Amino acid sequence: MMPQLPMTISRNAVVDEFNSDAAKAGSSGTGGSGDDPALQVLTRVLDLIGDRLTCYIAGVRDARTIASWQAKGDVPYVSARRLQLALQTALLLRTQYQPDQIVRWFTWLSDRLGDKSPACVLHSASTEEEFADHARALVGAAKAYLLE
Repeated sequence: MMPQLPMTISRNAVVDEFNSDAAKAGSSGTGGSGDDPALQVLTRVLDLIGDRLTCYIAGVRDARTIASWQAKGDVPYVSARRLQLALQTALLLRTQYQPDQIVRWFTWLSDRLGDKSPACVLHSASTEEEFADHARALVGAAKAYLLE
């Protein structure tokens, strides 16, 4: 049975969830600086959607690269932006769905995204214009999914 969905999604709920989870990530001892926002985002995305999907979205071949970023405390800019958009979208979905459902959403083809999966859309973004366009499209697709 599907849970009852609210007609509006509170931005404050998403921000509160991020702040709460970022505080947990910062104190989890994942290597590098707990104060680095990119590392906090990386850690949270890994927790929500797993290492394989995180690697794909970030544009890397395997989890060793991600582990290296965590150890060095440095995430390349383009990958960090992709992960930031992934986290924003995942936290929006997290208001109603569990992580396994969120992972499935990222891999499903969406007609709202030109018959591409959200993960593919994020993986292909590399410029600020693409990040802005994809952010709008992903949030729109996520909101539509929440209201289905």
